[in-house]
Amino acid sequence: MNQHTRITSVLLAAAMTAGLFVQPGTLSGTAEAADASYPVQEFRMGISDTDRNINLHSGETGDYLSTQTQNGTAAEKWYLHYVSAGVYEIVSAQTGCIITNENGLAVMSPDTDGANQRWKIVPVEQDFEGYDLYYKIVSNADNGAALTFRDGSNSIGVESYTGADAQKFRLDLNGLEGFAAVSKVDGKLKAGTIGGLLGETVIVKTAADLVSALDSTEPKTVVIGADIDLGSQDKTKQRIRDDKTIVGSFDSNTIYDSQLRNDDFYGADDRPSQNIVIRNVNWVARTLNNNGSGVILLQFYGVRNLWLDHNSFSATFGQNKDNEVGKFVWINTPAANWSDGKYNGYNPDYITASYNYFKNRYWTFAFGSQNKDTSRLHTTLMYNKWEQCSRRCPQYSNGYDHNYNNYHTVTDGSNPNKSSQVIGGEGSRVVNENCRFEGYAGNELDPDRNSAISFTESGSYTSDSPSGTPSAVSFKNLGSAWTVTDCYSYSLIAAYNTKGTDVKAFCNAYSGSFSSSQQIKYITDSDMSSLVEKACKSNFLRSVNVGNEPVGFLKTGAEMDTAHSFVIRNKGSQLYLSDGIQTEEETLFRFQADQDGYYRIFDAELKSCLWVTDNSRDNAAIVRLHTYTGDAGELFKFVEQADGTYTIVSKLTRDASCLGVAAGSLETGAQVVQWSCDETPSQSWEVSIRIQPLTGVLMDAAVLDTVYDSSWSLEQALQTGSLVYGDRDVTYGEIPAALQGAEYLRPACDSKNTQGDLVQITAKADLVLCAALDTRVEQLPQWLEGWTKTEQVLDNSKQVVYALYCRTVQTGETVTLGSNGQVQGCVQYTVFAVQQGLSGDVNGDGQCTAADAVMLQKFLIRAGSLTNPTAADLSGDGVINGMDLVLLKRQLLVK
Repeated sequence: MNQHTRITSVLLAAAMTAGLFVQPGTLSGTAEAADASYPVQEFRMGISDTDRNINLHSGETGDYLSTQTQNGTAAEKWYLHYVSAGVYEIVSAQTGCIITNENGLAVMSPDTDGANQRWKIVPVEQDFEGYDLYYKIVSNADNGAALTFRDGSNSIGVESYTGADAQKFRLDLNGLEGFAAVSKVDGKLKAGTIGGLLGETVIVKTAADLVSALDSTEPKTVVIGADIDLGSQDKTKQRIRDDKTIVGSFDSNTIYDSQLRNDDFYGADDRPSQNIVIRNVNWVARTLNNNGSGVILLQFYGVRNLWLDHNSFSATFGQNKDNEVGKFVWINTPAANWSDGKYNGYNPDYITASYNYFKNRYWTFAFGSQNKDTSRLHTTLMYNKWEQCSRRCPQYSNGYDHNYNNYHTVTDGSNPNKSSQVIGGEGSRVVNENCRFEGYAGNELDPDRNSAISFTESGSYTSDSPSGTPSAVSFKNLGSAWTVTDCYSYSLIAAYNTKGTDVKAFCNAYSGSFSSSQQIKYITDSDMSSLVEKACKSNFLRSVNVGNEPVGFLKTGAEMDTAHSFVIRNKGSQLYLSDGIQTEEETLFRFQADQDGYYRIFDAELKSCLWVTDNSRDNAAIVRLHTYTGDAGELFKFVEQADGTYTIVSKLTRDASCLGVAAGSLETGAQVVQWSCDETPSQSWEVSIRIQPLTGVLMDAAVLDTVYDSSWSLEQALQTGSLVYGDRDVTYGEIPAALQGAEYLRPACDSKNTQGDLVQITAKADLVLCAALDTRVEQLPQWLEGWTKTEQVLDNSKQVVYALYCRTVQTGETVTLGSNGQVQGCVQYTVFAVQQGLSGDVNGDGQCTAADAVMLQKFLIRAGSLTNPTAADLSGDGVINGMDLVLLKRQLLVK
């Protein structure tokens, strides 16, 4: 096991039987781990801006992960084992198994401390306010390998990180709703509060340790492990810094007379702290000062992203509104003339207070700002219980306020100090829904109708006392309500019903701090769904469709060319795959397609194919050539990588293992084996085509057009009636004398469609190389520039006329011929080669004599033919005529 404290969470048990609430203390459940001494923070992993979360596909060990929309079950809930800074194990709240990279697929496995079970959670994108919104979750062993949502199979893979949306995840705390959660504000997605989720966990039992832990600058979860009195602590030294979670243990979780705050008391330090979570703490005010006032237990100035959840707040002294100015919670900006007044313009925002229990205070809970800005202070309060709290329960001002499903009651039948409960102060926009009031008739809702912007009410009930029969709250709305579902979804339970499933019953059962995880419930839990009277849905998260493709193990293979031969070279060693080893010499292979993207890898003669020896699925199984048998061990898939190389995966292992060089060896002769895919260079292969050159007497031709190369050939003895193309029934017409009997390339006519170089010609003698280009080609191809256009033309049986361009080529010289230059309204060019002979040696006897002049003269008067016509074109204009005879005679006279 890891050498660090492993604090695990508890499975949530059923909270209802036959639709009725079970009171705290009577719930039953099974602990997932014995050391669950406090409510470990569970969370969901949301996929970018979608409404899908990572879920267990089943509860079985080894099964893969899938995704679902939020369902409230333990299958979508996770918690972290902190390994070291930035490194975690991600644990299922349902099974206790952890996310494991199993050959590129995320599966659930028992904790073995494996390198494939350690993950880094790294922020990669911020919201419009600059708060971390999306995270990549990458392997600690390979920072390039990231959890990846595969929508086609609705599974989670582990793939090379590219920054795609499918590799970005939100961390949504379980139970958190409203403005402190992921939500939409002004049409833009806002990050949810996570507190100290990504930090280490410390347990504190003294005031000094608590103050020190909260003042640390790194993310941290601070567990209250004993009752702590902060009454004697300097109030200027009780700072909560950024990224903190304060959570009470199940045994002892009381903090007395705190004056905790999120900014520097003197305003001399950095901006007010943000991203704070406070859960399951029992906050008690028990001391009055000389003026008869208690303290403000929690003070937040300019705080943003704050979640107060399942806390209890109480005061042990009586209420005296004239002397007592303390409160349970105060959220505001500093006054301009206070010591920290430089943050007067930094308004609080994005706050949720849920499932808390407030008891016995006159001035209870207030929001606001000491300025006129009304664009901030987005707040949500729900499922809170207020008992014997006289005023400001809460008071809102200068913001957007959603107040729903809260329960207000009295102690011993009445509250002699009762006053306004939900107050809409200056600049407030309050939406109040389905709240329950007992003993506060006439004081339930109190907007300042002169300075509040709006205050609307629906669905709330009130009664004169806890035993009275409730009736609907009578209230005249002020202004027009803002639309909550523009920002987030939420659920309403009935303010009053006779079934025992209304707001009163719910808050009595589940509001406040508790001594076991089974008692901590959220309306979003699946076993609470029957209580929901109305689901208020928002489309602020995007819906995506998922498919039913084979899961995870099967990778998408590339389509391979089965018409040509290839060489396969290892990226790591730069050596070539041969018969089960790597060598310096190239070995040609051919691919034969099978089903589902798999191929057999044959030798060039198609006699033997690669095979995983004995059809083994094991690592280190040898891969070698054997005679084809049709076994599954002969089937491989080529998976293209971002750099153009391929991994070659085996069907035997359902694509989980790759062909690679044993131990990553760089040496010639090293064995090629099957091994779990690990994304190392020894498992990456470069696949390069090798087209066999066409061999002739005068030239060799390497066809570069891999689409139509099968229709190319190298032919001898050109004459009238010879086929022009390998893919058309077209023949040559009359052949110019200089080309009669020439060696020639018979191309594919369809090669005119291919862009790029078509063929490389290597001379085996000193040649005259000629290209016949369709005269309908309007622009001369660039590669023909520098060639000599002759006066000669050719035609074919389809009445196409070709212009003839020629150049000389020396022995061993290579010439590259490019594209046709035009596709429509023309045909492909053709190529001819004749050997350069002795100028004037028309009879081919190796000498230039009078006999050659006689033969040429007879040819010109059509009384004979030329043995070596290429030597007759002494003028080099591509035409044999009287000028060539004159030049020949002059040459003989010089001799």
